[in-house]
Amino acid sequence: MRIGIAGCFHETNTFAPGVTGLSDFQREWHEGENAFRQAYEGTRTSMGAALDATEVLGLQMIPLFYTYTTPSSMVEDEAMDKIIQTLIESVAAQADRLDGLLLIVHGAMASETVEDVEGLMLRRLRAVLGSKPIAMTIDLHANMSQEMTDLADFIVGYDTYPHIDAYERGLEACELLRKLLEGTVRPTRYLARPGVLIAPTLMNTNQAPMSELMDMAYAYESKTDVLNVTAAGGFAFADVSCAGFTFVVTTDGNPLLARKIGDELSQWLLKNQDRFAPVLFSAKSAIEEASRQGLFPTVLVESSDNVGAGSPADATHVIHELLEQRKHSFLVVLCDGQAVAEAEAAGVGNAYSYDVGGKTDRLFGKPPIHGEPVRIAGTIRALSDGRYKHNGPYMTGMAAEMGKTAVVELERGDGSLVVLTEQRVPPWDINHVRTLGIDPSSYDFIVVKAAVAWRTAFGELAALSIEVDTPGCSSSNLSRLPYRNIAADIHIISGELTR
Repeated sequence: MRIGIAGCFHETNTFAPGVTGLSDFQREWHEGENAFRQAYEGTRTSMGAALDATEVLGLQMIPLFYTYTTPSSMVEDEAMDKIIQTLIESVAAQADRLDGLLLIVHGAMASETVEDVEGLMLRRLRAVLGSKPIAMTIDLHANMSQEMTDLADFIVGYDTYPHIDAYERGLEACELLRKLLEGTVRPTRYLARPGVLIAPTLMNTNQAPMSELMDMAYAYESKTDVLNVTAAGGFAFADVSCAGFTFVVTTDGNPLLARKIGDELSQWLLKNQDRFAPVLFSAKSAIEEASRQGLFPTVLVESSDNVGAGSPADATHVIHELLEQRKHSFLVVLCDGQAVAEAEAAGVGNAYSYDVGGKTDRLFGKPPIHGEPVRIAGTIRALSDGRYKHNGPYMTGMAAEMGKTAVVELERGDGSLVVLTEQRVPPWDINHVRTLGIDPSSYDFIVVKAAVAWRTAFGELAALSIEVDTPGCSSSNLSRLPYRNIAADIHIISGELTR
């Protein structure tokens, strides 16, 4: 059985400043077997799983094309067209040899004129492959459309957030393809859409209420005739009509059972939706609360500037408050290429004074919702090329780059550090700071530009974590966002500022 491997993975934040162009994807652009294997062989990713399916499942896996870029703003139509063209051409060139296809996508990619890029991909793929089976892996934050559900034979979503099961779900999708080609299953799918929009913060699958929902999904998957139950929490920062929580249930020739399970899961979510509202603090109150409890390190969760949700990574609301107080040390990572260049010019061991952060909004002519630049002063402690490898449970084995990086020790006298990077870096692996010679456990406050996935980097050392409510394009307080295109009847679950 010959299975092609192809895909494009992007999570599109339609509120983020700027646009995402082809050059952003070309950093992770892999055509053909050699390039694919060099990038993903031995990694705990869906791509790594697809390569291992040859040995594990006895399938002949044929790498074709895959591209990825860090979650970011709306994708330019020109970039989308080139990506889909390359994907289709790579599949078409091997179509006669293929028995099926594994399509690796996020499920929340949007371009300037296409709100459901994955649906368009599948439509184009069907024109090439006809009825040959397609299994699609998706992120837990996919915004599932009916077209995606109709055109893929299998939809297998991550079961975890932080997403540490991409490898397992990749193998699962390949195994389902094998069963279909063997003629032992007849997949029928049902898409349930309860009409709820939830921020990622309360989708941590290790904590209630999300853990309870996933336990229900696992229980349903153990039933006879149930092939897969995917709970797709949706991506609230994509202002598209298909945004929101969905369930995709795949059964073995039993459409009534698929509908029954999907509807029961939807009913549970509707009954428990208010439990998914985050508890939020202002930046100042969060610092005060941590001081009151005396639990350190405290992770200040700046989800409004969540790199993994497409934010610019240069918001300054939290660092501004930390600079105002003098009692506690802190560690902050900011993306600011100009500031890095200034640090390089100064050199290691020399004094540094510069206005950092708060630049992306202005660059694209947007109101400065992510804050104004803040002045920092100190000494250049280190300069780096910003390269590291994921050794933790998230994307294990993957190489990562922050671009040129500078570490500035502030003149406060408490060792506080500001790490400046050329490229946005999601805090998914602790090596992004350890490779710079930083021990994060030695700081009172660690600021993470994330929602939940930071736990794979800092979860074990955090004595306390506090969700901070600040303005930004990925705010957990969804009432801050100017929605125009989401479904009119969807219920938006917004966090409330407690202090």
